Amino acid sequence: MYKTKNTVKYKRLASYAASLVLFAAMIGVGYQTLYKSTNFESSSPNIALYEYKENAGKMTKVLTNEGWEKLYFPVNAHQKISSITGTPSISLSKQNAGITVLAFYPTKNDEQISAHTIFNETDPSIHIEKIRGMYGDKIKELEVEGHWASVYQSKYSPPQLIIVANKFTYYLSGAEEETLIQLAELIDFDKEIYW
Repeated sequence: MYKTKNTVKYKRLASYAASLVLFAAMIGVGYQTLYKSTNFESSSPNIALYEYKENAGKMTKVLTNEGWEKLYFPVNAHQKISSITGTPSISLSKQNAGITVLAFYPTKNDEQISAHTIFNETDPSIHIEKIRGMYGDKIKELEVEGHWASVYQSKYSPPQLIIVANKFTYYLSGAEEETLIQLAELIDFDKEIYW
């Protein structure tokens, strides 16, 4: 009976130890997953485009100086387009493929132009065909800085400019077609490689 009690005690102790090791391993894997999901480097090695800062008790992504330099949306559009009154406010979103950017440009009529990107999950030509299929003859096709683009406008909404580039599709809305095209012509499409 004494051996049975000791055997049970050792098995229990071994079970606790195994549980502790398993728990430590799970914490380690969870930490690695968290670290990978909050990695703030760009798709180019050794470039930190943003960092986390606390704002009102919440951690938010904020562009670093390097991020501002590598930003494809223009920050000086207000100097070139009269209806834009200031620099854009920038919001970053982390997706599986990387970081996407949302920019809001203030305008004279107290509204804003919204510009954002999504990753092209397929070849750009396939994405263009999807857009054509979705909107049909309701779009006007054009070219912006060598990239396929289209303007879509329903009778109930302002125009939306869609530009398909190599890595991203860009969506601009909230102004007249001419203003959206002027803003699109200021986008530095070559900088999308950093994101």
